[in-house]
Amino acid sequence: MKNVQAALFVLAFAVLVRLPAVAGEAASEADLSKAIDAMLPDMGSPEVGKQSKPQQELQKMAYNASRPGAEAERVALAKAMASKLSGDATTTAKVWILRQLEAMGRAEVVDAVAACLKDKEPLIRETARRCLQNNPAPEATKVLLSALDGADAQWREAVINALGFRKDPASLSTLLKDAAADDDKVRSAAVCALALIGDKSAADAIAAGMNKGSDAAKRAATDSYLLLADKLAEKGEKDAALAIAKKMLASQGHVKCAAIVALGRAGGAAEVNTILEVMNDPDPKVRGAGIEALNVMTSPEATKAIAEKVKTANPDLKVTLLRALMSRADKSTLPTFVACAADADESVKTEAVKGLAVLGDASVIPLLVKIASETGKPQEAARNSLDRLAGGADIDGSLITALGTADAKGKAELARSLGARRAESAVPALLKAAEDADGAVRQEAWKALGVVADAKTLPQLVALLVKAQDADREEAGRTVIAACKRDQDVEKRAEPILAGFGGAQGPPRLALLGVLGRVGGKKPLEALRAALKEKDDKVHDATVRAIAEWPDAAVADDLLAIAKGQETEAHQVIALRGFVRVVTLPGAGGDTVKLLASAMEACKRNDEKKMVLGGLGEVKSGESLDMVAKYLDDDALKNEAQQAAVKIAKDIHQRAPESVKAAMDKIIATSKNTGLKNEAKKALAEAEKKLASKKPK
Repeated sequence: MKNVQAALFVLAFAVLVRLPAVAGEAASEADLSKAIDAMLPDMGSPEVGKQSKPQQELQKMAYNASRPGAEAERVALAKAMASKLSGDATTTAKVWILRQLEAMGRAEVVDAVAACLKDKEPLIRETARRCLQNNPAPEATKVLLSALDGADAQWREAVINALGFRKDPASLSTLLKDAAADDDKVRSAAVCALALIGDKSAADAIAAGMNKGSDAAKRAATDSYLLLADKLAEKGEKDAALAIAKKMLASQGHVKCAAIVALGRAGGAAEVNTILEVMNDPDPKVRGAGIEALNVMTSPEATKAIAEKVKTANPDLKVTLLRALMSRADKSTLPTFVACAADADESVKTEAVKGLAVLGDASVIPLLVKIASETGKPQEAARNSLDRLAGGADIDGSLITALGTADAKGKAELARSLGARRAESAVPALLKAAEDADGAVRQEAWKALGVVADAKTLPQLVALLVKAQDADREEAGRTVIAACKRDQDVEKRAEPILAGFGGAQGPPRLALLGVLGRVGGKKPLEALRAALKEKDDKVHDATVRAIAEWPDAAVADDLLAIAKGQETEAHQVIALRGFVRVVTLPGAGGDTVKLLASAMEACKRNDEKKMVLGGLGEVKSGESLDMVAKYLDDDALKNEAQQAAVKIAKDIHQRAPESVKAAMDKIIATSKNTGLKNEAKKALAEAEKKLASKKPK
């Protein structure tokens, strides 16, 4: 018997992985039935541990058979499963089969599932009801309607709920009768089901329920009546929906709110005034419903009526109406927003300007530029609208054209927006603007170029930087650096900068030194090393700062030499900071701990020593921890040393437990920082575990 069962499980597995039971053929219903028979004993076992495997296997089989293009497999498996519902399988097994059929069964299983509606076991009956509720075949509706014959109130309510879920008009006549039932729960289920089906013939039956039975039943009927209005509006039967909404407007609380929204869904221009009247209601929820109603009124007539009301509304209502119009994105309302962009009320003006981003075109650019040049909330809104104005290249082209003719304030705003829009086509115009007579225009042009200019523009950018005024040179330098970084060829991108640097003198030379320090590459570094030997104090200062900004560890020796040399204190500090940064960069290479030890020797102040300790904290090794530990007793440095030691210890307690234990013991004994001590204790505990594991047993 065990061998037979094992063989059947093998067959089930073959089905599961979509292997044919017989070469060249799909698994037959008979084969599937045998496979399921092998699963049933454990699937229905009272022991939960035994149920899991066969249940999961059956579920996977059902999921696999439901894939697109496998209709024959799905039907065969569904029939095979359905055949087990009339057998002697346990309740647990039958319920599991019904759950799979709920997801993948169609007409072929309706009769078998229908029989389960009369099962003596309540769980089987309920699972069968849910299975039919979700079965898309029309036959399932007929079976559920038949199940109502002779049903008690509780079962009748459950079956009616299933019919409502299906939304099948074939249930209408039966549900209309149950909508007049004496039992509150049955009646409530019926009116809800009728509302879900959404047929206008149910309106009177549902309305009658609003005055019958318990308060709960009346509320259920009222909610169903309003739900029917929504369903009718969705189906385009707006006159019927409108009649319901108007009838319920005199209600209170959430019912009134729902009626107002229903009025918006079904109504047109004629209902706009009614909705606007509720905007004066003292209840904020009612006013909110009015706003929602305006937002869902989508007809062109309603849109036109709302736009007309904007002209005479008070400021608060204007803002609300503008938001409702904005949500429609109806271009015909653009004149309304243009007019309100000149409103005396700041909130109205701001809202109108926001709307121009959605509804506007190139024609609104001059207006937005003008407002963006002003102050206050409308200014920020205008800037955002300029940046978001839809139209792509066409809008960018219009902004570029406007940049050539606007006044100084307008040019600054246009340059800013072209950068925010990342308009690469604006590079020529922005290069020209970078030489404008107005300082604000030049600054915005440089900032925008920093976003849109690429390495191909470097010769022009460098030439402009050399000619730039003192106030613009720092921003120009940042722009050149940004453009450089858009070319991955380090040596090639440096060529225009080196060319400009060769002939530059005075402030432009100093600015280009700063740029060279951020570029990287062999030739730029050679240029910096040569400049370091120049006698000009300003050139020397700029070069030290540039080398300290170098992007990799190639300058480590240069910086250490500066730190140890006869430099000013300021240059020593700058060099040490740069040195610590570059030697701790990922992939810097070299013996980082020894390098940092050299830096520590060069330090003349505790501030720089603290900086080196911070650098050591980034080096996760026993050597680094041992070096940090030397400063745990130094009153001036112990806080930084403790922080660095704990940081290192968290990562190396498995590799260097002895060093970790020694350092953490000292920190725990001396530190006054509770949080740090707790972290030290955790690292110590891990180190002690490692040490204990190394001891011979």
